[in-house]
Amino acid sequence: MIGAPTAAPRPASTPPASPANSWLTIDRSKLATTVPIYAAIVLIWIFFETQTSGRFIGARNLSEMAQEYSYKPLLAIGVVFVLLLGEIDLSVGYLTLLCATTVAVLSAFGHLPAPVAIAGGIVLGALLGLAQGALISVLRMPAFVVTLGGFLIFEGLAYHILSGATINVPDATIAAIGTSYIPTVLSFAFAVAAIAGVALLGLSGRRKRAAAGLSNAPISGFVARTTAIAALLLVVVGLMDSYRGVPLSMGVLLAFALVTWYVAAKTPFGRHVYAVGGNVEAARRAGINTVGVRWIVFGIAGFFAGVAGVMLVGYAQAASTTAAGPDLLLDVISIAVIGGVSLTGGRGNVWSVLLGGLLIASLDSGLNLMSVDSNFVYVIKGVILLLAILLDVLGKRRGAGGARV
Repeated sequence: MIGAPTAAPRPASTPPASPANSWLTIDRSKLATTVPIYAAIVLIWIFFETQTSGRFIGARNLSEMAQEYSYKPLLAIGVVFVLLLGEIDLSVGYLTLLCATTVAVLSAFGHLPAPVAIAGGIVLGALLGLAQGALISVLRMPAFVVTLGGFLIFEGLAYHILSGATINVPDATIAAIGTSYIPTVLSFAFAVAAIAGVALLGLSGRRKRAAAGLSNAPISGFVARTTAIAALLLVVVGLMDSYRGVPLSMGVLLAFALVTWYVAAKTPFGRHVYAVGGNVEAARRAGINTVGVRWIVFGIAGFFAGVAGVMLVGYAQAASTTAAGPDLLLDVISIAVIGGVSLTGGRGNVWSVLLGGLLIASLDSGLNLMSVDSNFVYVIKGVILLLAILLDVLGKRRGAGGARV
């Protein structure tokens, strides 16, 4: 699909492997980016919990937060691939709206079965993403200009179709995507399977390093990390099940996150994306089809816009001009950058999007519970985005010399 796979050059931002012969080995670039995210989430949750009389950290609010905002980090997953190339996609907000409108029209007016309407919205997103990708990769037009044009085109088409009205979607199957919950037994089974997967992947990675003659970090760190993940998953699932359960939309998000993580981290295509984002000329000389990689990546972004549009219609059971747009673009870019994805390409991962998504969803939910003026919400999000970019810059500066403590 992407030409003959050859040894891809290592992304310029990837730090060299370091020996694990000390109890504490910390990459300062991660210290300047990842740690503040965790700290910010903890502080935000404590603040909102105290300001909302204990309503924020509750089964109902957390479940509703996961159900309402899952489509944003899902859309951000597609944007991550674009950012890994060092490019930008300004069209995803209105492309999501156009895909959501397409699903609504096919279901409500075309009376097509739910699978056909859903497929129509997703396919449209993927095709339009590929069309933009062709202009960018084949004709070498700037991504900023192409996606800005897409922004305007998709906005105009969606607004024309909707004509200021709301298209209600009564289909129960589509509604179930955004409003139903996973049964308790299945949610715990999935949590246990996820914990087992994390443990097995970690052990497999350690075995591979040992077989290659490389040293591993102390086993105590691996055990502590796996235990923390297990405890967090079980607590979250138990808390949500005490209300109505784990929202299906959250399950869809985690499933796509798992698949895309595997593609990005474990396949030649994923390595090619990082290589092109790290140094496009070095990637081309190594035999990587850089045109094909860039083309497909914008198709991936369009695909996820289609999936996000389906989830949006499923939750709202309708499509309207206020469902998505520039505000969604702001949140999606913020989610990716806050999650540690570099705007200059070559650095970041899919799982970090979940952290960024959690932070943005926490802000939206907490500020809504506090009835904060929506104008100040924009100010707060803008400040957080600037801080995330500042941390990205500081992380690169500190990581450039590979300094560790």
